Amino acid sequence: MRCDDVAARLGAYLDGELSGEAAEQVRQHLEDCPACARRQEQAFALAAAIRAEVPYYHLGGEARNRIRQAVAGQTLARQASTSNVPETARRPTARGWLAVAASLVLGIAGGWGLGVRQAPPAAESTLSRDVLAGHVRSLMANHLTDVASSDRHTVKPWFDGKLDFSPPVHDLAGQGFPLIGGRLDYLAGRSVAALAYGRNRHVINLFVWPSSPVEPAGSPVEPDRGTRSESRQGYALLHWRHGGMDFWVASDLNPAELGRFVALLQQADRPGAS
Repeated sequence: MRCDDVAARLGAYLDGELSGEAAEQVRQHLEDCPACARRQEQAFALAAAIRAEVPYYHLGGEARNRIRQAVAGQTLARQASTSNVPETARRPTARGWLAVAASLVLGIAGGWGLGVRQAPPAAESTLSRDVLAGHVRSLMANHLTDVASSDRHTVKPWFDGKLDFSPPVHDLAGQGFPLIGGRLDYLAGRSVAALAYGRNRHVINLFVWPSSPVEPAGSPVEPDRGTRSESRQGYALLHWRHGGMDFWVASDLNPAELGRFVALLQQADRPGAS
């Protein structure tokens, strides 16, 4: 497959709309072509940066109740005004109902002013806020990777000499979460590994660092910790500890798919996993 063919199919590939054979051809080309891999990374970053810039709003219960009451009122008024009209003449068209619904939503939002409000952020630790800031910063600054590659045998060695530990790097393209690349970041008062994965134009940032400073052999290691999840400004943050490493995941991917991504990572990190 040529670069022009991949460029024409990249959008459909990122949205998961290609057939199995076509998707595999694009995936193999992206692994072999640095220019197209960079184009894929830019597409991920652009889509995620747009989502990062758009405010995340939550329609509260009061707003929903106002809409329901307004719809009920309009229905009663319509029934009263057409009570003496033949049945066939009273049947509303689909376009008529759409117009009523649109006018109700616009009227309520315009008249109430604050009919929709931004959901208040949940209480977050300093570290979780820093993790989220690192995720958003990587998208807005167009600095998602220092090494752009879907090959873990390229990404993992890149960290050699740049960190005092070797981060685990897994290839999850076969499960629908292709590796985009890696970079250095700074969290928890130290340099950490940041690995970027993709899923249907969503970016997933995985931050990894040792749970405690490098200690002499025989020193106690912090115990493993189960997955904890938090949310902030429309983003999901997941944290767990395993094998002396802290793992943080940040993304705006839906919770079900992000949970699957984390489960795949944890499975890959188990002893004996390939």
